Amino acid sequence: MRTYVELHEIREDEQEPDLVRVDVTDWTREDIDALIQELKQYGDTNYAHYRLLIHYCRHDEGGSCSFIKVSER
Repeated sequence: MRTYVELHEIREDEQEPDLVRVDVTDWTREDIDALIQELKQYGDTNYAHYRLLIHYCRHDEGGSCSFIKVSER
């Protein structure tokens, strides 16, 4: 299983939204928490609306993904 922290821009127009995805599979919990705070600050500064998720990807194992919403604006 791979673990990602993702920041998804939510747009109301037809332009392609931004996506930031960081593979944190081998990171410590403290480092993941620090990244989440940095991405939240980045989202607050740069986007009117965004969603911050933890993405558990099980495709390599033949499974499906699951997501936990961390923050949304």
